[in-house]
Amino acid sequence: MGTVDTAGAVRSVRSQQARLAGESGSKRAEALRIGNQAAAQTMLSLAQIIVGLSCTIGYVLGFDGDITYYTPGLGSCGQTDTEADKVVALSPSQFSTLPDLCGKDIVITLNGKNTTAKVVDKCPACSPNSIDVSPSVFQDLASLDAGRLQVSWSLA
Repeated sequence: MGTVDTAGAVRSVRSQQARLAGESGSKRAEALRIGNQAAAQTMLSLAQIIVGLSCTIGYVLGFDGDITYYTPGLGSCGQTDTEADKVVALSPSQFSTLPDLCGKDIVITLNGKNTTAKVVDKCPACSPNSIDVSPSVFQDLASLDAGRLQVSWSLA
């Protein structure tokens, strides 16, 4: 999301409007046009804020999906992990929907138990909201014998 200097734009518009305030006819029309441009720029800034907040709200709401475990190695984020590391692989659709996932933590919840894992890999076989975790993460929530369970998760 780009940065918009709305305060600077408003100062510029006010300066131009003050300069044109004493003028008449076409100069006043120019002042009105400048004011309308400032209003449009402010609306664009508000729209960008709303889009940013909607993305954040999506993170807070979280996701429900299956959890399975795998043997980590060299992940798509470029680091090598082991079964003892607290790591997670997310579906490719999550990587395309959520920005910059590598290295971010997620909180996973199952039956009132929570654990945290760091995103280090993609899980090509996972459905959109399902996750694949290291055995140590899975064991924080249940026995490995369970194999596949339904969990909730969100970005930490």
